[in-house]
Amino acid sequence: MHPRPIATLAGTVLAALFLNGCSGSVQQNGAITGAGTAAASAPGTAATATANSYPVAGLNMTFAIPADLSVEVQTSAQSSTTADQIETILVDQYESYVEALSSNGATEANYKSMTVGDALKTENAELAWWQQHGERVTGVDRIYDFTIGTPGSKLTTFSYCEDSTGLAYKNLSTGTRIPNISSAAANHTLREGQLVKGAGQLWAVYTLLTQNGAKQCMDG
Repeated sequence: MHPRPIATLAGTVLAALFLNGCSGSVQQNGAITGAGTAAASAPGTAATATANSYPVAGLNMTFAIPADLSVEVQTSAQSSTTADQIETILVDQYESYVEALSSNGATEANYKSMTVGDALKTENAELAWWQQHGERVTGVDRIYDFTIGTPGSKLTTFSYCEDSTGLAYKNLSTGTRIPNISSAAANHTLREGQLVKGAGQLWAVYTLLTQNGAKQCMDG
């Protein structure tokens, strides 16, 4: 996710104001299996960065987001128990970032437990942008088409897509709704990077890049 360009009203991020007593909606289409702690297989060739291990939160987490913001998660069957676990961590990390945005920075424990290194710097900057501009999103966001690289001893790669065509924006001060008039390409974002092995055989997002209009996301 990255901040919405003001000039084009492009909507490729999730941001929301935390509402006491409101709970968000998360829909999962398809099951994530193998959420255990199996040892990783041989290192993959794409995981080349050097990183330390970090504490990582457990699975089956819950997140607080506004009731008018829904996250639809379409999971993919992966190639191993470890890969399935990593996909679960990616879903949790995404939702934890939504939670941090939803609380206007007040609730970040889950997010910081699964986001480290360069990815933490990148998304912290995005959190600051949304706080400064006083906007949030409403509507439906979708993440799908997960791919996990061959898990190495410390690092692995990942990619998945976001479809933000169902989102609109709201100014927090005035309540004014800003329509999402972005192109189809601007509303379909590829998110990819690396995860680093954490404590207890779990993983944290370590690097994160985004690309609007990636072909694999447009086809999803």
